[in-house]
Amino acid sequence: MAEQTAHDLRVDTVMQRLEGDLIDSDGRPAEPDEVERVVRAKAKSLADAPLQEFLILLIEHQARDELRERGLHRNLPATDEEAHTDTL
Repeated sequence: MAEQTAHDLRVDTVMQRLEGDLIDSDGRPAEPDEVERVVRAKAKSLADAPLQEFLILLIEHQARDELRERGLHRNLPATDEEAHTDTL
């Protein structure tokens, strides 16, 4: 089994964060396979980037943008005011 590099571990962290953070318009969580495909494609496209220090942030932002274009958005907690009106 191949040993994971620090880069691989950071990419895995991005995938987990996006999977837990994104939902579709019906409130369903993002499909892990879709998130993985998008994040890995972004990581692969930037593998030869000259500046590697901030690469993981660029991967996450580009993946989040593409997933947003596919109809996913952040699952933000309701504000106190929204929570109150939901119970009325």
